[in-house]
Amino acid sequence: RMKMIRAKYAEYQTALFEQMGEKHEAAEADAKKVIAMEADLASSAMSQTEERDVHATYNKMTGAELEKMTPNIDWATCKEVFGLKSIDSILVAQPEFMKKVSAAVKSYSIDDWKTYLRLHLVSNESARLGDAIATINFNFWGKTMVGTKEMKPRWKRAVEATSAAVGELLGQLYVAKYFDAKAKEKVHAMVVNIIAAYKDRIHALNWMSSETKNYAIAKLDKITLK
Repeated sequence: RMKMIRAKYAEYQTALFEQMGEKHEAAEADAKKVIAMEADLASSAMSQTEERDVHATYNKMTGAELEKMTPNIDWATCKEVFGLKSIDSILVAQPEFMKKVSAAVKSYSIDDWKTYLRLHLVSNESARLGDAIATINFNFWGKTMVGTKEMKPRWKRAVEATSAAVGELLGQLYVAKYFDAKAKEKVHAMVVNIIAAYKDRIHALNWMSSETKNYAIAKLDKITLK
């Protein structure tokens, strides 16, 4: 199955490069280059099993330590772009991967990186770049990767995109219209009653010691009602 997915992934990237105006042969060559770069970077990434080790992914470093570990990455510019004025420490989930990225900055040419970044920019924004590119994106990420049989109509995708971008603001409008103070009071009372029911159930448990029950009640009392 993975061989099939990799083949479809190559087709997906080739199709995107063609949408950028490249001839088929050039598009195939660029897709091959990007996939090779991705495979190279992935070779130093943790496996899913390794990522489950919370100690292995918790690597606290100072900015100076990170810069020393990844000398080819311009962190000063990165901080400026993201508006990060001062950082006293950084958590690096995958140090070996970051070392690989730093090395790759120098080992690949500027043209290679332009090809790589061009592909990923169009791939990331493909849902907003017209029906042709949106369909190419869906055929791989929707059909091949997820198994979705057909793409949602444009109006549904537009609503979902809007909700994802300004969901909190839409939520405020919804609450103002449909969730008044009386409704909130009713729901609050319901949640308080559910917590009270939990307490009754804990006290009635015959397999739990009194000391453990006290711990359970203390934990229950720490629940924050939002």
